[in-house]
Amino acid sequence: MPGFRLNAAPSERVTFYRGGESRTLTRDDINPDSFVTSLRDDESIIVFEGGAYFEFYLTSRGAGHQQAHDGAILSPMPGRIIAVMVSSGEAVTRGQKLLTLEAMKMEHTLVAPFDGTVAELNASEGAQVQVEALLARIAAAD
Repeated sequence: MPGFRLNAAPSERVTFYRGGESRTLTRDDINPDSFVTSLRDDESIIVFEGGAYFEFYLTSRGAGHQQAHDGAILSPMPGRIIAVMVSSGEAVTRGQKLLTLEAMKMEHTLVAPFDGTVAELNASEGAQVQVEALLARIAAAD
């Protein structure tokens, strides 16, 4: 079901990141007849619009929820933090496990979206968190 999110209002928006810029679009902003897309691989998508070529990178904010991005690691759902594998100021690599959230009798491991440093850490083992709570922020490596 497009836009379905358990325990949250439906979301039918997508945010594109290119360089240091981002643009969020909703279903109403998109005219499917105005562009042609082709998926290049699991990490990027190419969009052709008005004769121009744009490449966007597909990344995630952890357990399939997010989305590169600004480095914010948000809780994908309400739950309890059962493990924190990093500390503030620590260097991390893309895909490295940052913390594990227990929700709905399942464990959800949130990972680093890119190489960088843990600039902010708001997660502690045993803490209860709400959906989209900021758990950590990763500052991109130069």
